[in-house]
Amino acid sequence: MKEAQPVLFFHKLDMEEVLEGGLWTYDNHSLVLEKLRIWVLLKDIQLNYMNLWVRIYNLPIGMRKEKIRMGLGNYIGEVLEYDGNNNSSF
Repeated sequence: MKEAQPVLFFHKLDMEEVLEGGLWTYDNHSLVLEKLRIWVLLKDIQLNYMNLWVRIYNLPIGMRKEKIRMGLGNYIGEVLEYDGNNNSSF
């Protein structure tokens, strides 16, 4: 496994767009990014999670309540954001 290499950005807005921009891949592999913090060693940064959008199709009508959808999402991982406008799936 290759050692992680820091990436430098020329402007803070570029960095924020990349970090908040969603799922990134390189050469068909997931790219997990984390902002470096002052006084934190690279070896202490855990790159073991990533945010994903999840969509479940054909959810039975009785399971389309927000409470049940949130429960399903939290079963998969931690729900960070929910699209309440989408009634057919989440």
